[in-house]
Amino acid sequence: MAGYLQQSQLPDCLRQNLKITSQEGTTVDIETGKTLSGLPDVTAAVRFQMRVQAGQRSRVVFCDVIFVFLGRVEARVTLIQLDSVPDPALERGIVRQLRDKLSRQ
Repeated sequence: MAGYLQQSQLPDCLRQNLKITSQEGTTVDIETGKTLSGLPDVTAAVRFQMRVQAGQRSRVVFCDVIFVFLGRVEARVTLIQLDSVPDPALERGIVRQLRDKLSRQ
């Protein structure tokens, strides 16, 4: 499974399977999906940039999906933030806590 997550097609595969439920009058468009690098101790990570439109209002939403595998244990973290990318320091801290927890299982 880890090998599959490290393939270059991962953002497109996740994008095709991403289910977005919109309320009436709201649209969600996935503008980009790309593999993230530079996060230590991460098996794979993908960032999606989406545009959410509700009536006349439009917002950019960033969604980072981070996969961490340790031995036989697999975990996924999803961070969603409006208007700017999630803070890399926050992501590193979350991954560190997750790996610490997984290593105790």
